[in-house]
Amino acid sequence: MKKSIVILFAATIGLAACNNYKKAEGGLEYKIFTDAGKEKIKEGDIVKLNFLQKNERDSVMFSTYDIESPQVFPVAKKMYGGDMNDVLTLFGEGDSATFK
Repeated sequence: MKKSIVILFAATIGLAACNNYKKAEGGLEYKIFTDAGKEKIKEGDIVKLNFLQKNERDSVMFSTYDIESPQVFPVAKKMYGGDMNDVLTLFGEGDSATFK
């Protein structure tokens, strides 16, 4: 049985400065703002997450908050370096992070 894990993160595109970002194995950069200390996501889990996507000018491109509907999808084996599956296993319920 697969469990559902809810995480909150902000996906930010095109930031130039490093600002304490870490780099995942596949090259995707991330910064954790909140680590709730919960069990981490595993491959095969079903995740339900809210996210906010912004461009380099800080303009909102997409927000699950606007449509009031978190996105739900299975966490699969990473398909290429830098895909979201590459970093989702670093997070658990209640965590908050930014990606670039």
